Amino acid sequence: MQDKQQEESITIKDLYPHLNEAQLKETEENFQRYLEIAVRIFERISSDANPVDNPSFDSVERRS
Repeated sequence: MQDKQQEESITIKDLYPHLNEAQLKETEENFQRYLEIAVRIFERISSDANPVDNPSFDSVERRS
């Protein structure tokens, strides 16, 4: 339990201690936007009952 709490308390500043406050703020905002996009992609793929029949999913597979 202690290790999990320590993992949850890691901040952007812990990861990038060399950044100044403005850079840290920008990094946090960018990371938040990235997470929002990742969640939207996951939700879109998850909401398809059968992704194989979804034309947009097929085009993603072909590009891979």
